[in-house]
Amino acid sequence: MYVCTALDCAGTARNVRDVDRYLEEIVLSLLNKRHDAIGSAQPKWAGTALLQLLVGQRGSLEEQLRRGALSDSDLSREMADLRTRISGLEAVREEHRRNWQGTSVGRDPSRWPEMSLDQRRAAIADVLESVTVLPLPPGRSRRAPFDPGLLRVKPMAMD
Repeated sequence: MYVCTALDCAGTARNVRDVDRYLEEIVLSLLNKRHDAIGSAQPKWAGTALLQLLVGQRGSLEEQLRRGALSDSDLSREMADLRTRISGLEAVREEHRRNWQGTSVGRDPSRWPEMSLDQRRAAIADVLESVTVLPLPPGRSRRAPFDPGLLRVKPMAMD
């Protein structure tokens, strides 16, 4: 039961199941709209071009060694820096991929049933700014069926 405990709300209360069911429909609808608008493709990692350049340089150095244009000691010296830079960029690329996978779970409404409570909360916070439960109008019984018109849902603005 959602219950207002403030002195000026006259004990406004709603059945949790009914409110949750209604809000879940709204959240999934908003998630679907965002998912369709944004898409599910992972954004391109900004370091791709640099990583490709460095990998190409490594291949060029190896080719120069095969042709005899570069000594083993020269190759070793050049490759040490390249290996460090390449491995650092690959680690950053992998972190980018993991971060995207972690946050994309909350963007995909089809994954809602398997989302954890924390993931659901994050997804709800992404799409809803607020939900206000209005008091029952005068003369309406507290046992009246659930009326979604007494909920004011304010969605987040889409970026």
